[in-house]
Amino acid sequence: MEISPDSKNDICTEYQMITGTELDLFFDRESIDWGDLWQDSITSNLDQAMFFIPILSPCYFNSSSCQMEIRQYLDKTKEWNAEELLLPLLYIDFKNEFFNVDAELSNAVLERQYIDIRALRFVEPDSAEYLKHINTIAEKIFAANIKLTAKSQDNENATGQNPSNNQSTNGSKGFFLDSFANLDPKFSSLTRNTEQIVASMNSITECVERRLVDMNALDHADPKYPNLMFNVAQALASDLRPVAQKYHSDSIELLNGVNDVAPDVKTLLRWFKEDSENKRDGEAFFDQIRQISTVSSSVRRKLFDFKDSTQPIKTASRVLFVPFSSIEHSTEICIQALDEVASWGFLLQ
Repeated sequence: MEISPDSKNDICTEYQMITGTELDLFFDRESIDWGDLWQDSITSNLDQAMFFIPILSPCYFNSSSCQMEIRQYLDKTKEWNAEELLLPLLYIDFKNEFFNVDAELSNAVLERQYIDIRALRFVEPDSAEYLKHINTIAEKIFAANIKLTAKSQDNENATGQNPSNNQSTNGSKGFFLDSFANLDPKFSSLTRNTEQIVASMNSITECVERRLVDMNALDHADPKYPNLMFNVAQALASDLRPVAQKYHSDSIELLNGVNDVAPDVKTLLRWFKEDSENKRDGEAFFDQIRQISTVSSSVRRKLFDFKDSTQPIKTASRVLFVPFSSIEHSTEICIQALDEVASWGFLLQ
């Protein structure tokens, strides 16, 4: 769910009217350039970073890729002490008992100075109320930009040099020694997280299989007792509740682990590809990445099979819908995380 292209253009026009300068907003998330722009913003310094303006809605929080992006930016703005870079727009209510939204993540986003634009959906374009909303958004961006400029200047005064110049002395590679020192403990943590995901999947499968034996027995009974079948479904839902919670925690831990190590991996991949003098170390690192990518791809395939196997059970009963929806959501988070790991293998080509 997004605001219309016309509204986005109106924000840029309003920003130029109140500041005298142009605002360059990148809207096409499906563009092939999106990944490069996003990675540049995540790995850049404060004075080079982009504003991130998520449009908050149930659709947004149900997207595993959107969740990964906003988690990355939450972490990055804390690291930079620059919360102004994140400007959430509340477009549709998502705090509802019927929506399976990650409470911890949504609360972290709403703790920021978000802008409530829910009324924007119901007003006519070019109406006075519509233009007031557009003006509010543009002024918030302008105010945040002023604060960030001041912080960047403070950093420059404190270090005696421009942060962007400090970045350029290291090229586009990142900090090689820092990344190399961080790698082994982060890889070990990632391996443990992946093993936890597999263990959680196995626990869920065992719960389901145990209760399916009871369901199959009742299904072949004569006469049949639908109430007893429902009782088994309730028992399965009860069995799954703590296991599903553990699976969700494991999926978030996996995602955070991947986000934590990804910048170091990409820094080292660029470094070794461009530095022929360290070819031996580079080959050892490439082998390590290949091994991790192979394991992750195997687990990723299991996750897809696991998701397909649980899908029919979710709609069997209302009492099973909630736990299996949670399990499906956690599985999507895991797949998204392992997609990132798999991409490291492609970078070797």
